[in-house]
Amino acid sequence: MTHPDAPRSWKPIETAPKDGTLIWAWLYHKGAHLMRWETADEVAAQEGGSPDEYEEGWIDIHQPSEHWYPKFWLPKEALPEPPETRVIGERAMRCYEAKPRCS
Repeated sequence: MTHPDAPRSWKPIETAPKDGTLIWAWLYHKGAHLMRWETADEVAAQEGGSPDEYEEGWIDIHQPSEHWYPKFWLPKEALPEPPETRVIGERAMRCYEAKPRCS
C-alpha cells in the first residue's frame, strides 16, 4: 500500500532498481528528481580505497556528490522531462560516463 503523502501511482523506493537505471524519485518538499543508485564499489573506484569505506545510496544526477533518501519512485519514462532537465540530465550522464564525480 502506498503512503498517504505519496503522489498517486508512485511505488515504494524499496522496489526501485538498484542497477544504475535512472528513475524519478520523490523527495518530500522537493518533488520529483532524476536519480540512480550508486554502489560502494563505484564510489571506491572514483575516490580510491575499499568499498567497505563507503556507503551506497540514491544520487540525484544533478548533485551526484550527495546521497538522498527518497520514499517513492517511478520509471523514468513515466513522467515527461522539462527541457532544462533533459539538457542538464544529459550533461550529467555524459559527465558520469566520462568520470562519475566530475563537476
